[in-house]
Amino acid sequence: MKKKRRRRNRTFSIPKHSLGPDESAVVKSAFRIDPHTGTLTLAAPLDRETMAQYSFTVTDPKPPFTSTRVTVLVQDYNDNPLVFAKDTYVTAVPEDTAAGTAVVALSLMDADESVAKLDFFITGGDPDGQFLVRASGEVSVGPWGGTKTMVVR
Repeated sequence: MKKKRRRRNRTFSIPKHSLGPDESAVVKSAFRIDPHTGTLTLAAPLDRETMAQYSFTVTDPKPPFTSTRVTVLVQDYNDNPLVFAKDTYVTAVPEDTAAGTAVVALSLMDADESVAKLDFFITGGDPDGQFLVRASGEVSVGPWGGTKTMVVR
């Protein structure tokens, strides 16, 4: 007696969504789209300093061939080191300079879109505490007298 082969009903899924055919390799390496659900996911980490925004087309390859334009704006994350704008700040201040007078402005920069809130501290070179540094980076004369010279490195 011959065994009957049963046919299985097979279901084939037809992709519904895809990145447009003209999208760049950069977009295709950064994002994946689930062809069945249309869920867009990251394929690689994004870096705002490399690319601030991605714009691409998502299409439905079967009739009626609809598509939409998607723009992803990459938010900045403070992931780059801060560096002083100058290696050394030098200023000389007359001894009769009034307390609170600003004598130099420190400046920091990094590759991020914005600099995080900073706290500055004088950690050396001012043993008598003759200077104050504000959160803005402004260095000013403290309430003490005497000849003042400051070098910040």
